[in-house]
Amino acid sequence: WVNGSRKNDICVIGADGRGNRRLTDDPAHDMDPNWSPDGRWIAFARGAVETPRLWAARADGTGKIQRVSPASKSIGHPGWT
Repeated sequence: WVNGSRKNDICVIGADGRGNRRLTDDPAHDMDPNWSPDGRWIAFARGAVETPRLWAARADGTGKIQRVSPASKSIGHPGWT
């Protein structure tokens, strides 16, 4: 979701177009969301395109968003194994 100020947030929306729920609301640029195989988590990159860090949020919007990559290392394009 781009909110008009060129800042992206991660949202979940139903296939029918209903139930739009924003998962992130941070001044940083959030991008490249990727669903976990079980559908419970969404991993995404946050920060400048040149120096992103990986984060994860529960797909249902509960709980705290967690950084999952080292603060000192730029990692983008999350994937699940």
